[in-house]
Amino acid sequence: MSLSEKLSNIEGLQYNEAIARMCGDEELYRSALELSSQQIPSIIAELDGQLDGGDMPGFAISVHGLKGALNTIGAVVLAGFADSLCKSARAGDDGAVSEGWKEFRPQLESFVDKISTL
Repeated sequence: MSLSEKLSNIEGLQYNEAIARMCGDEELYRSALELSSQQIPSIIAELDGQLDGGDMPGFAISVHGLKGALNTIGAVVLAGFADSLCKSARAGDDGAVSEGWKEFRPQLESFVDKISTL
């Protein structure tokens, strides 16, 4: 089964867009997915700590970086969610960030579970 077929069941993942960013190099894309599956759990923990500590500027910076990483690997739906959280954090809307994170976090964890089994 090809990588694109394995990824086809992951909602919101744009294989063609991501592979284009990797100059058509599927092995590079596979490596990027593997690296993401290893790093995103640490980013989740960092974001949890920033949110718990009321560090909205730090949260905005971290979630902005996550957005870029998600876009790079073609997870455009999750990247859009991260962008929304980033904007809320920059605006100082703690309530929107807290509620958004409660919704986004499990989706992000589910995504990591899916890409870590490739």
